Amino acid sequence: MTESEIIQRGRDADRICSDPTYQAAWDAIMRDLFKQWAESPLDDVAGRERLRLELDVLTRLKGKFLNFMNEATVAKATAQ
Repeated sequence: MTESEIIQRGRDADRICSDPTYQAAWDAIMRDLFKQWAESPLDDVAGRERLRLELDVLTRLKGKFLNFMNEATVAKATAQ
């Protein structure tokens, strides 16, 4: 991937993460998952594991966006 592609990918990730609709959807999904977890029966191990996996995937997605933004920052600094 070229330096300009890395920078553009970082800009795209920042635009997406800064979008109010994306942020509202993210917050709603996280609230729903935590609510489902809090209300789940203690003996529902499979259900709680599924919720944990969903949280992990979402956390990884957000981390990937942040990584793209950080890579763009480094690429910009290197280009200067």
